[in-house]
Amino acid sequence: MMQQKQAIFITGAGSGIGLACTQRFIDEGYFVFGSVVNVQEQQRVNSQFHHDFMPIVMDITQEQDIQKAFDFVTTHASNMKFRALINIAGVIYNGPLMDVTKQQFEHILAVNTIAVHMMTKAFLPLLETHDKVRNKVINISSQSGLRTLPFTGIYSASKFALEALSNAMRYEYSVLGIDTCLIEPGQIQTPMAKKILENVQATPSHPRYIEPMRLFSKRTQNSFSTGIPMQKIVNTIYTALTSENAKYRYEIHSDFIRDAIIFRKMPIKLQKILLKNSLKL
Repeated sequence: MMQQKQAIFITGAGSGIGLACTQRFIDEGYFVFGSVVNVQEQQRVNSQFHHDFMPIVMDITQEQDIQKAFDFVTTHASNMKFRALINIAGVIYNGPLMDVTKQQFEHILAVNTIAVHMMTKAFLPLLETHDKVRNKVINISSQSGLRTLPFTGIYSASKFALEALSNAMRYEYSVLGIDTCLIEPGQIQTPMAKKILENVQATPSHPRYIEPMRLFSKRTQNSFSTGIPMQKIVNTIYTALTSENAKYRYEIHSDFIRDAIIFRKMPIKLQKILLKNSLKL
């Protein structure tokens, strides 16, 4: 008897980690539904994947788009076993808090946090299972959801919120046969790095931050040059999905001392001394 095809949904499937994950899961025999941001991105990924992939143009912050995507997947996956929602899509802004606009803050929360809730809530009817094999919600968080660095405030806020949301999902959705996993990488060698570097190279509005931002930009550039290979993130996501005893969280460090010790365990006074010496803050 032929084994039933397994299907998953990936947000942000048209670029970066989402695109790399799409390739990996197709290669492993899964059918992938994925969100893309526009028709141009849809056409590009369609030319790359000729089978087992359906890209859906949608805005993941809009409820009507999410509902349409759910209806589409429900129809087209009727003969498949739906196994996972992988929330990868995200945006980032870096810079002094005094330069962050209300629109930027609202947008980063809408994409990085609220959309994860709305997507997961909408897809619960497909995710709920009474099988021995539990279905998965996999949320891509960040080390920025566990510690905060200067000039990363609103991105970090969105990821701290995602951590809390994912914890609540873990408790509440477990009874529906759904496991929730968090992937928490440090800085990754990804196309998003270019956007991040553009942010940190912008001239701050207050002159007091010009030199700290210059130093922060230099350190950020160095971090990306030695950052986590994107394939390591993809492999971790695949492990989280396929493991019968998946971890609740997968921390992937680019700088263990900075992320796990200095900015999570060291007293604030010592942190401030280090920042004064390293960033002139």
